[in-house]
Amino acid sequence: MKKSILILLICAGVFSNAKAQDAKDFRSFDWGAPSAVVQQNEKTTFSFKDNDNVLVYRDMLGGYNCSVIYGFNDNDKLVTGNYVFTQKYSSLPSYESDYLHFKNLLIRKYGEPVKVKEYWNNSNYITNKRVVPEENINSTQQLMSKWVTDRSIIQIAVDFANNIYTMHIQYTAKSPTELLTSEEMHNTLVKL
Repeated sequence: MKKSILILLICAGVFSNAKAQDAKDFRSFDWGAPSAVVQQNEKTTFSFKDNDNVLVYRDMLGGYNCSVIYGFNDNDKLVTGNYVFTQKYSSLPSYESDYLHFKNLLIRKYGEPVKVKEYWNNSNYITNKRVVPEENINSTQQLMSKWVTDRSIIQIAVDFANNIYTMHIQYTAKSPTELLTSEEMHNTLVKL
């Protein structure tokens, strides 16, 4: 009986470890993927290519329209991914509601954020939580939460600058090491 339980626990551990290794860094791609692989395998609607290092697609995330933006370094390796939500509201409370919705989903996936920032150079907003006086309408304002995983830095933010609100979720490779394929990593380690 003890052997059966031990074997079951070992199998469960192996399965969960394999499952964790299958997790991708952004959508269905690992950091370091070339743009051609993203173009060939991304399933959503292509929008445009900006220079040689940015691909933009249209998709829905959690029922919200968004742009999906892939960023590549000069070596054509995926280094960042963004969801930029395209829904436009006339006031901050609607953005704040969406921010909290996605922040809670990210908490479910990654745990509590390592950093939460609420910056407003307008102290009235902090006090009232709903009023942004006209004289401060051009002020820089931000809600931001940040997570760090073994391979990525994830941030969700609502920004307000120059009369424009934006909400986005950004995924970034944690270090250049994350960009190496297993073969490149092996070859590098052999040479070290």
